[in-house]
Amino acid sequence: MRIEFTNYEIENEFNKVYIEEDDAIIVGEFLEGEGKCFTLKGSYIIDGETYRDFEVKITLEKEIKEPTASDIINSEWEYYEYVF
Repeated sequence: MRIEFTNYEIENEFNKVYIEEDDAIIVGEFLEGEGKCFTLKGSYIIDGETYRDFEVKITLEKEIKEPTASDIINSEWEYYEYVF
């Protein structure tokens, strides 16, 4: 299932995730997946450089029924992995 960020979510930057371990920001364009497993697709910003067409596989701690994109981004992640 593909889940798009709404204009409201984008305008309020709910599509951005700060990854503390890497001091980086992921700017999500959309998510694909279901249950607890999703792939976040968007841009990756680190050290002032932006990398487009970036993907992160996410496993949520708990499944969310009928999630919005910001629900997934703001929930607790059990695991994440960059896709190169």
